[in-house]
Amino acid sequence: MNNLWEAFCITVKRVSERAAIITSDQTHSFAQLAIRASDYRHAYHKAGVQRSDRVLLWMENSYDMAAAVIACWGQDAIPVLIDASCRRPQLAHALELIEPRVVVHTVELPGPVDDPAVTVMQTAEVPSYPEGKTLPTSPRALPTDPASIVFTSGSTGLPKGVVQSHGNIYHGCITVHRYLGLRDDDVLLCPVPWSFDYGYGQLLTTLLCGITHLIPPANTPFGICAAIEEQHPSVFAGTPALFSYLMSGMSPIRSTNVSSLRLLTNTGGKLAASVLSNMLEAFDGADVVLNYGLTETYRSCYLPPHLVREHPHSLGIAIPGVGIEILREDGSRASAHEEGEIVHRGNFVCLGYWRNSESTAAVIRRDPLAPQGVISDSPALFTGDIGYVDERGFFYFVARRDRLLKSMGVRVSPHEVEEILIESGQVVAAAVFGRPHDLLGHEIHAAVVPRDPERFNQRDLDRFARRNMSQYLLPRFYLVLNDFPLTTSGKTDFPALEKIASDVRADQLAPRIP
Repeated sequence: MNNLWEAFCITVKRVSERAAIITSDQTHSFAQLAIRASDYRHAYHKAGVQRSDRVLLWMENSYDMAAAVIACWGQDAIPVLIDASCRRPQLAHALELIEPRVVVHTVELPGPVDDPAVTVMQTAEVPSYPEGKTLPTSPRALPTDPASIVFTSGSTGLPKGVVQSHGNIYHGCITVHRYLGLRDDDVLLCPVPWSFDYGYGQLLTTLLCGITHLIPPANTPFGICAAIEEQHPSVFAGTPALFSYLMSGMSPIRSTNVSSLRLLTNTGGKLAASVLSNMLEAFDGADVVLNYGLTETYRSCYLPPHLVREHPHSLGIAIPGVGIEILREDGSRASAHEEGEIVHRGNFVCLGYWRNSESTAAVIRRDPLAPQGVISDSPALFTGDIGYVDERGFFYFVARRDRLLKSMGVRVSPHEVEEILIESGQVVAAAVFGRPHDLLGHEIHAAVVPRDPERFNQRDLDRFARRNMSQYLLPRFYLVLNDFPLTTSGKTDFPALEKIASDVRADQLAPRIP
């Protein structure tokens, strides 16, 4: 296998008539998916797509999105996945950073694409081409070549584009398929957007391993439960936010027949103990596998289902082909229960961040534990996560080294939210931080200093935020101040801000005595 196009073609030959993508009203086989991918290949070729060109996919999970991704591999292009719920600033950033040759969208774009060199096409505009009509090019990508770019937010700045290679994606997908024990007759329910790394991993499992993929009518408890009742999936891949909503009082999960499910998988953050307990009760006939990884590593750790009840707070053990270490600042191994940085060694380390060599160098470094005297380019990924390992070899997450938040299962850069708030023109300073929340992961709080205190209207700022931010970026609470508390070095004192916000919230929620 040289590239993902070849791997997909092998899948089609093996399971051509098997259902590939199921929605609430349609089922498409792998053979049909291959034909639709050919349609997109022709459209890309007509638009002048060359080897290593980027194709920006502003799409929701769909049969057409799967075909659009595959077609990129068939044309030696690089699919760039971005969430269709993003707003105009995210689109502008993606266009500037990626410089795509083509933009494909299923929903209306939130802003214009002014570059005349960029072809913009809607899925409905991609015609069907006659079967057998050949293309003048064939894929030549090597296992080490870029295969996709998925956006993720770092601790500071705008979202970065994580680049994974054909070889990393293929072998990572096969490895996960094996340790999860997936079967040919499985039906995989995925309510996670493919533009997020975990959702993308589920799509890859379909395209490269031949597992049927079920897209629910809506990524809500009601849509998920409807899909379970009507389509009887055997595997359900979710995130902490999704499982939290599913286990909430408004969800119909308790009255849903879940007997078809044999396996639940989770990643994207730590499941609250109460949520995990409710999952084990509600899905008592299914195994639960907890996973840990970053967009930059495909996957790092997993906790086998027979250990979930015994070690519910653990990240588990390293996946096959990977070495996970807890390192001190000097690069030496930490002792058991000693906190240090979680470092991913071995397979599946990404190629880096697209056009961001500085950020790449900060996280991808030479393996500090590689044998001395051996010529080796083996990279290690310094995750920025703080954790520890116990005496039995189980890993645990403690906190982020930086201020990175996780809202609704998505990693959020406070700096990104701050910049958008300042762009409103209504505030001169913004400081964003998070408060733990059972459903959201982090409830985002924003402290702001108004540009004109007398004319400032918080509702106007909130309206601006809702027009320019995805739901997972939106502040749920605003703290309006004349100025920010500062540290002795003159920087914003975030602990002090969090204390002020906590006191204000407590006062607002306190019962009033008449």
